[in-house]
Amino acid sequence: MIIWFNKRFPDGFYFPFMKKVLSMVQKGGSLNYIFKEQIKMKGFADSSGEKSPKWVSELYQILSLGLGLAAFLSNRYLSSVEWLRLLVIFAFSYRIFETSVFILNWIFVEEEKAIHDYRRSLSGFLLNIVEAALYLSIITILISGSNLKEPDIEIFYKHIIGILTLFPPYPQHLILSSCEIIVSVLLILVVIGILASGLLRKKV
Repeated sequence: MIIWFNKRFPDGFYFPFMKKVLSMVQKGGSLNYIFKEQIKMKGFADSSGEKSPKWVSELYQILSLGLGLAAFLSNRYLSSVEWLRLLVIFAFSYRIFETSVFILNWIFVEEEKAIHDYRRSLSGFLLNIVEAALYLSIITILISGSNLKEPDIEIFYKHIIGILTLFPPYPQHLILSSCEIIVSVLLILVVIGILASGLLRKKV
């Protein structure tokens, strides 16, 4: 029995299962991942030939952020059209989910994850914080409607503070606040990890 367990579960029970589930979710549910794989399959891999070029993820992130800015500036119009309001809420909820799945894969799934340029990784995740705050602001405005009296920029500022302090500004939206805490913890953990990696590298 012991020999069978050693052969069948050399890495334990739950960790391999968690890695498999996270990998499946990212491969099947992340448009960013699918976009990168399509670029790689068309022969535009990086110098190693194993990964897509670095600009692919950055382009996807910039396009998402651009759509977020457009939705943030036009949220009053979006909130007046019910189907459009629901579509925007779903779209940016998905982006928050996609970012969370990416971070979890980045931490737990990627094998031998060496940070070749910690400053580039840090800038990307800091931009993820801005993204998350922007998307959470849009969702908050569209969910609350006329109940919110603050200016839009103040709502964005509150979500930035909420992410950095792990204290969501609108606890009355229980599901949204819970999601904000989860994505905030992940973003802060990975930013601290990258900073620590950079400092250790300089020390070495």
